[in-house]
Amino acid sequence: MADISGLTSCANYHFRAVARDESGNIFYGQDMSFTTKCVTVLPTVDIKVNNSDGPVSVAYNSTATLSWTSTNATSCNAYGNWSGTKSTSGSESTGVLTYSNNYTISCAGQGGTVTDSVTVNVNQNRPPIANAGPDKQAVELQSVILEGSGADPDNDAITYSWSCGGGTLSNPNIAQPSFSAPSVYADTNYTCVLTVRDPLGLTGFDSMNVNVQNHASSSFTVALQASPSTGCDNLQNVSLSAQITLTDYDYNYNYGSTTWSFDCNNDGNWDKVDTNTSNFYTASNVCHYYSTGTYTAKVRAQRDGFSAEKTTSINVNSCYTPYQNPPTVNLLANGYDGSINAPYNSLINLSWTSTNATSCYASNGWSGSKSTYGSESVGNATISRTYSITCSGAGGSASDSVIINVQPTTQGNLTIQKLVRNVSDGTALLESVSADPGEMISYSIKITADGSNIQNVILKDPLPGRIIYKDNIRVDGIYQGGDLISGISLGTLSAYQSKTITFDAQIAGQDNFSIGDTPLINTALVYSTSASNSDTATVVVRRGSPTNISTGITNNILFDSFIFPLSIASFLIWFFKSKIFQFEEWLDLRKKKYRQFKAKKVLQFKRAKIKTQEFMAKLRFN
Repeated sequence: MADISGLTSCANYHFRAVARDESGNIFYGQDMSFTTKCVTVLPTVDIKVNNSDGPVSVAYNSTATLSWTSTNATSCNAYGNWSGTKSTSGSESTGVLTYSNNYTISCAGQGGTVTDSVTVNVNQNRPPIANAGPDKQAVELQSVILEGSGADPDNDAITYSWSCGGGTLSNPNIAQPSFSAPSVYADTNYTCVLTVRDPLGLTGFDSMNVNVQNHASSSFTVALQASPSTGCDNLQNVSLSAQITLTDYDYNYNYGSTTWSFDCNNDGNWDKVDTNTSNFYTASNVCHYYSTGTYTAKVRAQRDGFSAEKTTSINVNSCYTPYQNPPTVNLLANGYDGSINAPYNSLINLSWTSTNATSCYASNGWSGSKSTYGSESVGNATISRTYSITCSGAGGSASDSVIINVQPTTQGNLTIQKLVRNVSDGTALLESVSADPGEMISYSIKITADGSNIQNVILKDPLPGRIIYKDNIRVDGIYQGGDLISGISLGTLSAYQSKTITFDAQIAGQDNFSIGDTPLINTALVYSTSASNSDTATVVVRRGSPTNISTGITNNILFDSFIFPLSIASFLIWFFKSKIFQFEEWLDLRKKKYRQFKAKKVLQFKRAKIKTQEFMAKLRFN
């Protein structure tokens, strides 16, 4: 059995077997035949015009290119608006087209026949239309604008061409040239013809007349002003004001009407046209400019055959402020942000950096203009402070602050002893004295540093309302001004150093007291940044009932000054010896009352000390 390859489809084949024996004899088998299977493959064809499957549109009197390809085809034929046998692939020109065509191609092969078509639409060209505009009147040697225009029904681009029987044109190849009138001896008409032409050569014609008048030499000018002439983008409601000037003008023509034409963009389209008999005209709110740039506005003034034009510029600027990155600033104290704790009297260094900033200034604990980055020492810290810096740039401003919390160093305690004496009665310095209304008293306050130097020592001693301060403060005997209510500074106390502060006061008059004893207690407070203490002194003000003054019990000098005192002394001696009165018990009772009084004073002192500590804590917090 053998495999056979390379056979043609749909073909008839014959075969037989051949054998050879050992002697070389050849023997042939029976002739056999078979037909291969028929495989049908359809042809394809694709036709294009100008590389498009179409339909396509082309201009009148232009050409197009046909191209086609096919597969499994042996022959092709053209139909429709072309004909004949074609190769199985190729291209050719349609030739000049003046109307629409359809092109079909049919290709055949063993698998059958296929067709494809493409359509070419020809745009029919129509001639353009010319409009030479209205007739004009001009004074000899003056100029006038010819108002020509044109249009093409097929929207093709057109060109302009003017020709006039006299005078000169500023540019004969624009729609609206300026016609300069020649010198004439009498009024003369000149015909001007406008020709418009499309790209395919079709033309349109129109004509107008210019009447050139023989006048005396005259001048006709116009001035133009825009208001506003500058502004931000989306500039609206711009007004145009124009004024004409005539010199050596013929009297007979001096009272005609003026036609004003305003063009906001100098593009040939009049945005405002009006007529009046004045030499001045304002076209209010006539122009609008929505984007940035420099615009040219134009006015044309026409009067009695005169014509003049003038332009002016309007500048529209961008007022948009682009986004600016906001500035940042970072302030550090000894290299740290925010709130830091610093030992008392330690050196503080501030450093700062910023971005998008052009200037910086300091506030709170420091001040003045600063660079946009840097460092600065603010000295030794003795009290808590806040330092702030604000940096500004195109994008705004930014601030940062650091807080220096000064931690007091360990210092010794302060002790305080406050005493008072009745100057009027000549008493000694005591914790409590008695006084009558109006008497003079003197206070003595001794303050001692215990073990260490204590800095910034302050003493306060607000007196009660009915004790009048006499303004004679002395520290260690040396007069010192100040206010005990606000506090006086004692400076620094060295270890174990004492300072004694004295001052005088006076008890208010008796009208300020009720009958009986009135205790007036005031507290002296001494404090520094690390220590505080207080002590009190009491003045008991006694006001008695008013009585008649007596010279004795009986008003008998001998009895009251000798006999009565001797009798009392004899009675007391007998009384104590008879032990009717238990003196020891009385003495024990007095000691007990004294101990109770001392315990009460200690309690008052401790209460005052606690209040003082609370007061100092508030001071440090603030």
